[in-house]
Amino acid sequence: MGRVPWAVKASELSCRGVAGAASAQVLGCLPPRRRGGIRGCVRSLIVPRLATAHRESWLSLTQAFDRSCAGDLLTESPWSDFPYHPSVRFAIAHDDAAIYLRFSVREQAVLARWTHTNDPVSEDSCVELFLAPGPDERYYNFEFNCIGTCLAAVGHERNGREILPAAKIDLIRRRATLGSEPIPVERKGDIRWELFAAIPVSLFVRNFPKTLNGRRMKANLYKCGDRLEVPHYLSWNRVESPRPDYHRPEFFGELLFA
Repeated sequence: MGRVPWAVKASELSCRGVAGAASAQVLGCLPPRRRGGIRGCVRSLIVPRLATAHRESWLSLTQAFDRSCAGDLLTESPWSDFPYHPSVRFAIAHDDAAIYLRFSVREQAVLARWTHTNDPVSEDSCVELFLAPGPDERYYNFEFNCIGTCLAAVGHERNGREILPAAKIDLIRRRATLGSEPIPVERKGDIRWELFAAIPVSLFVRNFPKTLNGRRMKANLYKCGDRLEVPHYLSWNRVESPRPDYHRPEFFGELLFA
């Protein structure tokens, strides 16, 4: 993982997520679906625009999330073979320069063995954004383990994906409240952590619009832990597949960029 330019102590960040944000920005299936979901129901979310000043200070960005980004929960897990469900909330925002992500997680164990860009971080305690910005059905997958290591790629489906160059991925500013050191053996307990990321618009090398204002994009967000003692799989929009499979753009929800 590249050097993270934003620096803030874990103690300065809250793990309360964005539940106290000023106003809910969730559209589509209301009220939000409970675990088990509603078949055929697509969730939508308004992505608020942040003032550009917030990008300069990590704490001011965190405060902007608290004020303006209600976000939503990852509650979908239709696979009965994986009954354990961590608590996960996400929020997303944007400005002219970047798409900003915040994941707030509470789980019974964490693992972070992978430390290099484009390592298979889904094997660790991992959160993910899959985003289809254009009409050609290509989508990006951005995957982060709980210490901020990132894998990113673009393509039409699971197979034949184009891995983004490490030099570009290292432009993603990240802050993990668990720090950046590996966790090679599962750490167990009532563990709460957050992952923040700023994905620069310049990173999108294919079919990305010149401005985000007023755009609608297909997306899904996920939590997983493939190699934990107790694997788990959660999503924002329900994925109707026999086994966990996040590369299913036909089940993406919709993001509306304000």
